[in-house]
Amino acid sequence: IDFPLHFSEKGKSQACYGSEFWFFNDIAVIKYATGNDEIITAEKLNLNRISAETDFLIIKTGFQKHRGTDKYWNNNPGLSPDLAGVLKEKFHKLRLIGFDFISLSSYQNRLIGREAHKEFLVKNEILVIEDMKLDELNFIPKKIIVAPLQLENADGAPVTIFAYNA
Repeated sequence: IDFPLHFSEKGKSQACYGSEFWFFNDIAVIKYATGNDEIITAEKLNLNRISAETDFLIIKTGFQKHRGTDKYWNNNPGLSPDLAGVLKEKFHKLRLIGFDFISLSSYQNRLIGREAHKEFLVKNEILVIEDMKLDELNFIPKKIIVAPLQLENADGAPVTIFAYNA
């Protein structure tokens, strides 16, 4: 997970988020088959089918099937900087976005990726979970608990995620 401190010296660190922050009750999952080096925009995602109450958005692209190959690191998709503002406007409660590719930044589009990190983390206060393993997620969870590794003044940390269907 990336925290705002990851891209801003004045951004929040992990310590700024209380235990209540890590419980999510309105989860949305978007399936979107992505291509190499693609920048995913709001127009490419079907956002109209998502509840306005969404607090955790998961984008399942299937790109994780390339994990362990050069393609996973060198040709990964990324998210558009503009997507952050669109998401925050449509989903006021959105606090977290996660996806199954290595980074918010597409390796081949690093300048766009840096801007996207700033838009998501700093300007729109949407935390980012990169490199999720989603191949076994075949349902829309009713509840998610995110448990980041507790590190002092962390700008990022590994997380364990518990997803419940009942």
